[in-house]
Amino acid sequence: MHRIIGGIIMLTLGVHFLSWFLSQSSLQGVTLVQEPLHAAVEVAGSLIALAVGLALLSRWGEIFSDSGNTKPVAWAMIAMGVIDGMHGVISPGNNFVFLHSLASFVGGLFFLSVFFPKLIDPIPPKPGLAILGVVLSAIFLCTQTWPELIPRMLTDSGHFSSNAIFLNWGGGLGLALAGGKLLRDYYRQRCIHDLLFSLHCLSFAAAAMMFEASKLWDVSWWAWHILRLFAYGIALAVLLHEKVESDQSSWQSLSRTIAKQSKKLGRVADNLNLTLEAANIGIWEFDPIQLSLRGDERFRALTEQDQGDSLISFTRLKSSIHPDDYASLKKKLLSVESIVDIELDVRVGNEHEFVRYLRLKGKVRRHEERSVILGVCWEITDIKTHEHRLVQARLEAEKAKSAAEQASRAKSMFLSNMSHEIRTPLNGVMGLSEEILEETPKDHPHYQAIHSIVASGQSLLSIINDILDYSKLEAGKVELEPAPVDMRDLLENLINLFSSTASRNSVSLSYSLDMNTAEYPVCDRYRLQQVLNNLISNAIKFSPGGSVRVEAKLIVANDETHGGKDRVLEIIIEDSGIGINEENLQKLFTPFSQADMSTTRRFGGTGLGLSICSSLVQLMGGKIDVETEIGFGSTFKVSLPVSIAQLRPMRQKAKMDLELLDSDLKILVAEDNNVNQMVIEMSLKSLGFSPTIVENGQLACAAESRSNFDVIFMDCHMPVMDGFEATAEILKDRKGRHTPLVCALTASVMKDDIDRCHQCGMERVLSKPVRKHDLYEVLLQASHIRGHSDKLKASA
Repeated sequence: MHRIIGGIIMLTLGVHFLSWFLSQSSLQGVTLVQEPLHAAVEVAGSLIALAVGLALLSRWGEIFSDSGNTKPVAWAMIAMGVIDGMHGVISPGNNFVFLHSLASFVGGLFFLSVFFPKLIDPIPPKPGLAILGVVLSAIFLCTQTWPELIPRMLTDSGHFSSNAIFLNWGGGLGLALAGGKLLRDYYRQRCIHDLLFSLHCLSFAAAAMMFEASKLWDVSWWAWHILRLFAYGIALAVLLHEKVESDQSSWQSLSRTIAKQSKKLGRVADNLNLTLEAANIGIWEFDPIQLSLRGDERFRALTEQDQGDSLISFTRLKSSIHPDDYASLKKKLLSVESIVDIELDVRVGNEHEFVRYLRLKGKVRRHEERSVILGVCWEITDIKTHEHRLVQARLEAEKAKSAAEQASRAKSMFLSNMSHEIRTPLNGVMGLSEEILEETPKDHPHYQAIHSIVASGQSLLSIINDILDYSKLEAGKVELEPAPVDMRDLLENLINLFSSTASRNSVSLSYSLDMNTAEYPVCDRYRLQQVLNNLISNAIKFSPGGSVRVEAKLIVANDETHGGKDRVLEIIIEDSGIGINEENLQKLFTPFSQADMSTTRRFGGTGLGLSICSSLVQLMGGKIDVETEIGFGSTFKVSLPVSIAQLRPMRQKAKMDLELLDSDLKILVAEDNNVNQMVIEMSLKSLGFSPTIVENGQLACAAESRSNFDVIFMDCHMPVMDGFEATAEILKDRKGRHTPLVCALTASVMKDDIDRCHQCGMERVLSKPVRKHDLYEVLLQASHIRGHSDKLKASA
């Protein structure tokens, strides 16, 4: 490239020297009037300028992207080329010289834009060309329509006027300044294209400024025209040279890329072949027109075909594939026009045994002449074997699940029956003994014996409840009912409940509450009370002659392990009892386990209590921690994440006030067991009521049809008609009659049994043995329904 530029410089200097020599020689006076030749020179230069300018504005301009002056040069070339073309097509005269001089002047102005390339670069080519064309066309039309407006360009002697000299020199100076700026850019950035643009510009500048030394049609005049054409030719030659070199470079780069990609593709093909070989995957092709199946070496090996020929006959294929699978494969292969892809598992072997499985997978490739199926094939015997084992395992698991569910149903039925059979006589034992105990003075010689009967019944009831609770927890059927809890009320009730037990064991029982009384933790009160009942009962039982302290407080949750709750309810039960050794501490919360057999013999119990406590606390999102020391006692800490409510909850089981009951309540009792009839009748009479008692549901329906009762205590399991059917019969088609409050009396306390009670219309469910306070609450609800007394309304 530098050699080319050197040659251009030498040629340019030679042309300039020749032009100057001719202007000073005796040949200066020789003239050559050749309008066609002049027109040809000017139009040729114009077309070259337009071609170069438009090329620089197009994608060809990317060749010169290393120069920041490409667009200013392009616009200058187009403007000069258009005006030179106009100059070349008109007849000699004043306009003739004006357009020539204007071309130099406009060229100088446009080339000066190299000083402001950032103003030129954003101009879009198409709108810019349109505007430039309109302006130059308007100038040309003006020169032809109103020639008298054009300043005088020639003197009487044929030399150029001062106007012509001004336009040529003005344009020449602009071109010279632009050439200098381009030359400076070349020395700064070493961009070869800036040097070429500079030579082009300086050539035009020399031609413009030396034009005044010539005369129209003389030798030097023609020399300057040749110099301008030469300058245009330089630009075209450089553009074509750069384009050729750019294309050659692009082709070389493309060739290198193709070679590189070919090597890469070869490596990919090698890797693919290695992968297919390692995975033992065969490749096949099926042509439905020729009914030909071809496969590679691995495909033929997998399908047990002859290795000599890639063409596989359907007859040979049929001998190695299971008949059913062969029929399916052939059907799919012949349905090429209606399918997109194919996937099929086939069994491979011989006519005696098909022990291997293959998976064939292919896609239809549609061409103009025909469609073919290209596919792969691999062995899946291990997968099929595993799938078969999974199916067998699933069947066995379903059988085991069915057996477990059946066992669970049998266990639930057994527990329900056991509960019913034990609670029914226990209702009589506890009910009658509690009534007798209430009427027996404490100084009576039999008082202590009766009290022991009641305590034994309560102990037996506690064991039954523990077993049922453990069964529910084990089956995941325990549902929580969170609500605001008044902790002071709860702890006071617990202290009152265990005060007599503590007194009999000479145990000091106390509690403390460290929380704002206006804040009520939200949790399941019944389950929390069940946990605390067990822990306090154990503490008293294992601390004879000692002390038990219960402490409750609210602390701020300080980590993310509390289920998003902002507080933690901590309840600490501390006793001074016998303590627990390390070995027994590890199995403390294991079902049916106690510290040792001597503990069971001495203190009793099933070993379920602490296991139930642990499960309930975990169900509520909390935990139980234990600290203990042999001979010094134990400390149990229950931590429950809770939210806080400001609404005061209702007090639990207030003291019975018989004045709140409506004495006109009519009560019906349906109970088939004579002892239970006696117990509930005694309890209701002690509350001030004389009930009507029947032996079965059918009699209950008959009695209710004769008289409207306010409360019906309905046993669930009775002869003739059970309580469920009787309740449904009583509650249907009331036709404006008063609807009684039906309360179930049942020794079946499983969830399904309780749900069945509610489904048939029973509003309350009391489990046997029935306590007098439970009867009182039902009667209190019925009295509230009747709107009994101002006192009842005030208490509500």
